[in-house]
Amino acid sequence: MSELKYVRVPEHLSGPFHKAEEVMEDYFGKLRRDPAQGRITVNTHDRYTLCYSASLAYNLQQEYRDRFGRAARYLLYRFGFTLGSEDCRRFVKRTGTDDPLVKLSLGPVFFAFCGMANVEILEGSHPSPDDDYLLIYKHHNSFESEAFLDRNEVTDEPVCLINAGYSAGWCSISFGVEVAAEELTCRVRGDDECLFVMAPSRLLVERISELTRPGRPLEHLG
Repeated sequence: MSELKYVRVPEHLSGPFHKAEEVMEDYFGKLRRDPAQGRITVNTHDRYTLCYSASLAYNLQQEYRDRFGRAARYLLYRFGFTLGSEDCRRFVKRTGTDDPLVKLSLGPVFFAFCGMANVEILEGSHPSPDDDYLLIYKHHNSFESEAFLDRNEVTDEPVCLINAGYSAGWCSISFGVEVAAEELTCRVRGDDECLFVMAPSRLLVERISELTRPGRPLEHLG
């Protein structure tokens, strides 16, 4: 594994991710706050807003769950998916890159700079623009899981829905393949870490079944 400044990735992926870190350092180095005008800008003109993470994670999940029941999980996932898709399109246009791996590498670094989580991509991942696409990764310090843990909440299901959707949205744009992500273990559920699998949408269930088949404990993924 290669431990860079903001992400951990397999050694063979370190080149594009090292470049991505340089891009994001330059981009966020131009962050400006102008409360007199009610603006936060990055890189001169890109406008951002600060949002209390617990409101986005914990309170939003509670509100959606009360109003929409089981459908709330899908709605929050799709909310994240839309954000990730649009952010990726913006950075692809900015950098002018056509390389899917370079596009992907920008995502986890941007994720870290935005305070969403620290990403670790595991060995066994092989992102490619076809049905063989597979990403196995962890989100350390997930803003969603920590919002629940800070309230001593324990759930039966993973809670990092926006994180999962955001990652899938970014990677779908990167490779031109619609991929989906699912959180297999979550700290809020009592697990040691937040672990995700991403694969082409129509193959995700099959890929997860292959990775977690009887006699093959989840520990082998990490």
